[in-house]
Amino acid sequence: MKKTLILLVLLLTGCGLNLSLKSEEEQVEKAIDSYIEKYYENNIEVMIPVEFMMTEIDFYNSLDEQNFRTAIKRQYKNLTYEVQRIAIFNNTAVVNMEIYGYDFLATYKAAEKYALEEEITFYNTSGDLYDNTFNSYVFKKMMTETDRLKYDITINVNYKNEKWQVLDISDEYLEKIQGLYEVEY
Repeated sequence: MKKTLILLVLLLTGCGLNLSLKSEEEQVEKAIDSYIEKYYENNIEVMIPVEFMMTEIDFYNSLDEQNFRTAIKRQYKNLTYEVQRIAIFNNTAVVNMEIYGYDFLATYKAAEKYALEEEITFYNTSGDLYDNTFNSYVFKKMMTETDRLKYDITINVNYKNEKWQVLDISDEYLEKIQGLYEVEY
């Protein structure tokens, strides 16, 4: 009887522990879902880095600026992701996931190739690239890009103030989310 009672307590405790871990994983995944939802909604929190990045780009007219912003917003709205693994250690979780987004770097490289083929349109007689013409072309192409690329990213989540919260992501992961990360081979 005593052995049966001990076995029953161990089983219940083990099951409870397993349910607790499952529940924590679900809470972490909900935090990830809420975080990615900000991208889908073009929330100000995720758009501020875009606006900051845009101050570093030489836009030659407001249409180029608008096209670039529209392309990034489109990227964010069409991101897809899949959580691959969640590891929880006390109040910290590490989430490995795959994201799929438009490959804007490929858009840029295809535009470079096209510019070389259409020299009259994109280069002056001295062989210098017309930056404004080229950039306008790239930004228009970004708005219609359909090729997608998969990236692996890791997001850290902390349990703080009674809930799981996503920590700031690295610049590398942000570039992957934006479709601007250059893969080195």
